[in-house]
Amino acid sequence: MVTFGERLRNARNLKGITLDKMAEDLQTTKATLSRYENNLREPKADFVKKIAEYLNINIDYLLGSSDNVVFDKNKYIKNTTSATMKLLKKLIDDGTIKRSEDVTNVQLNQLLDMLKKDVEELLKDEYKK
Repeated sequence: MVTFGERLRNARNLKGITLDKMAEDLQTTKATLSRYENNLREPKADFVKKIAEYLNINIDYLLGSSDNVVFDKNKYIKNTTSATMKLLKKLIDDGTIKRSEDVTNVQLNQLLDMLKKDVEELLKDEYKK
């Protein structure tokens, strides 16, 4: 029987997320997550839900009720702050872009490269279903 900890580690690894990154994003410690993955502690129900939402997986998978790790592409897109959006926000916040006409060809090429990386990430996640 596959344990909660094994399922958590499997899902985290499928997403390519480190314990450090996950701990930071979920506002907990690496040690706490490690204890969950090694079945030394069990998280409370609300934290299990938070983990499932963070990893964008079916909570039933984590709880052992299902063997299907379901990545919802639309939810992933909605909840992900892409590199492209981060760059656009930075350029707008620092005053580089005030109108769409202010975007230079160099910036457009940078955005295009970042957009391609975002597409690659989505496609990679799509094949992990």
